[in-house]
Amino acid sequence: MYYKLIENNIDKLNDKMTKNYFSKNNIYLSDDEAILLTNIAKENWKDLYEKRYEESFKLIEKNISKEKSNDILNLYLKTISQYLN
Repeated sequence: MYYKLIENNIDKLNDKMTKNYFSKNNIYLSDDEAILLTNIAKENWKDLYEKRYEESFKLIEKNISKEKSNDILNLYLKTISQYLN
């Protein structure tokens, strides 16, 4: 169910939505960080959905501080376990 929902709507995702989602989870992104995460989500959503997140998080770790990258990873893992287990 979630797969089709994401597949049909991922193209609507934008950096403002990304920034808002993370700020609601107490992770505050710069505009550049929000753009990066939005692009990664759009390009790699199938892998992220299938819990193959290593490559995506390598990109994140190269471009975002270690502390913030860890917060993002923890949020991803929490969300995946909540909705896809």
